[in-house]
Amino acid sequence: MCFDSDAEIIAGTSLGGVKLLDHVTTYWDALDSTYTTVPTVTPTYRLDGYHTAVYTLVNHAIELHVHILTGLIYKLVALPGYGGKFKKSISVGMPIYQIHDLNIDIKFDDVESGFYIPGTPGILFEPDLENSWPEDSPVLGVGCITIYDEDYIDHSNEYGIEYALNHRPR
Repeated sequence: MCFDSDAEIIAGTSLGGVKLLDHVTTYWDALDSTYTTVPTVTPTYRLDGYHTAVYTLVNHAIELHVHILTGLIYKLVALPGYGGKFKKSISVGMPIYQIHDLNIDIKFDDVESGFYIPGTPGILFEPDLENSWPEDSPVLGVGCITIYDEDYIDHSNEYGIEYALNHRPR
């Protein structure tokens, strides 16, 4: 299993050769080889809140967000330098106005501070400026693209260990 920073971005499903809701151990060998074969890369992970470990693969421009209690990857982020696109047209670094020019209806979510496409769950286009507002969109770019499993996030406490045991790799 290799990471692919040119892979297509599929909302709510996959990014970079990684599938949402796969167990992190599915990618252990690839994670290990990423960190041990590239001398300039230091294993990079951090805890984000109480229940999330975030693995940052700098050379692949990908972040994996793992629910610590279950080991399931519930969110993936394409960082600057990621070459894949969503629907073969939207990429990291692209100006927001170009998305509008593609006649794609995007809306700003004040809570998440990012842009989404109504009717397309599981994807968020995060602006390259922190604390931005919709009126900034003429100068904003896509800072990163986040895909996630909305159902898992909404029910992760409910699913917990039982869900992981029923969905672990065999």
